Amino acid sequence: MREIRWPFRKEEIRTMLGQIERLKSLISLAFQTSLMEFVEKAHDELVAVGLNVARISSAVSTIEADQRAQMEKTELLHVDLQALGWTLRDATNSITKIEHVVATIDRNQQDQALQAVLKWLSPLDFSGKHSAAFEKHAPGTGEWFLKHPKFLAWQQGEYKVLWCPGG
Repeated sequence: MREIRWPFRKEEIRTMLGQIERLKSLISLAFQTSLMEFVEKAHDELVAVGLNVARISSAVSTIEADQRAQMEKTELLHVDLQALGWTLRDATNSITKIEHVVATIDRNQQDQALQAVLKWLSPLDFSGKHSAAFEKHAPGTGEWFLKHPKFLAWQQGEYKVLWCPGG
């Protein structure tokens, strides 16, 4: 019967373990550095979004003030129309049409502001991609992932990071 021997000496194992530990530390440091850069970039982008939200809020306030002024003008027009002898019904119809036009203009301006924000956030059109992907969805797709023990543990807070390297 042949004797089986361990091919490494104790000192070689210590050296290898030390090298592995140093590599582990370097990899950990690299991940931490990368994560910090990501967090800083995300913070900068959130600050920029906040500034744009403030600008949009200011623009909406201006639009609201303009609408109030338009409504005041509409009310003055109503009084003038009565003075000219128009019937109340004709004046009401005119005001309703004007209010409808003002509401349409307001909706268009709000839609334009929203589209500008969405385009600023991402120039890509995700709605078409989302619809196409949603149409291809089959019942049960991805359930294995959502039921996986590591995902559930991450979801419950046992892990801070869920690493999904892909296939």
